[in-house]
Amino acid sequence: MAGSTAEANTSRIALDVFRLGWVEALLPYRIDLLSYAAKFGRPVPSRRYGPLVDRLAPKPKEEARRNSMSAQRGLGRFPFHSDGAYFRVPPRFVFLRLAEGASSNSDTLLLRTRELAFSERQLADLRREIWVIRSGYSPFYAPVLRYNGAFTSWFLRYDPCCMTPAIPRSNRSEAALQNAFAVAKPAAVTWAPEKIVIIDNWRALHAREAVRAEDCDRRVLERILIVSDQEEPNE
Repeated sequence: MAGSTAEANTSRIALDVFRLGWVEALLPYRIDLLSYAAKFGRPVPSRRYGPLVDRLAPKPKEEARRNSMSAQRGLGRFPFHSDGAYFRVPPRFVFLRLAEGASSNSDTLLLRTRELAFSERQLADLRREIWVIRSGYSPFYAPVLRYNGAFTSWFLRYDPCCMTPAIPRSNRSEAALQNAFAVAKPAAVTWAPEKIVIIDNWRALHAREAVRAEDCDRRVLERILIVSDQEEPNE
């Protein structure tokens, strides 16, 4: 759907996101991103007391917000991850749009979790082995691969910046993930004015290519996280 308009029927677009893992389209700047995203579910802030619309811009480590991915990776390549992995149930959709007046020479990379090469044993490890998820003042424990009974659906949660294996020396799921990432063939989103990407955050991971220092002020993405009314985005 790259190049098509996101003003089309939202039900059809949602089905395409479920089926494909993500959809690329165009959403004119005259259309408010928050109002549009709210048609798909309930917008939630990415952090406690934060805004519903994040403006994501690359920052060097020393300028980044504490505990953010930029604080750990700076302008380097971001690893594949889920947004909101530190929620009890990660948000279902991630909306990203290049901000008006912005430009980007760094692609966003997308990877369907169903295309990751896992053996049956590795899938069992991903479902069984426990990780510590740092979530504000209330860390909790969860596996990478989990079943959501309310939606009769599996989802994959992964963010190395807020997740660590509970028992590192006996954890096989981390190695399974890294090996799968090493041979995966992700899709690249090249940003252009009014481009929007809607990601199924349960069935696709995303990453960011490294950013040049001179591009920091130019590359600005608007981001909105969406849950359904049945999901609890507790931090």
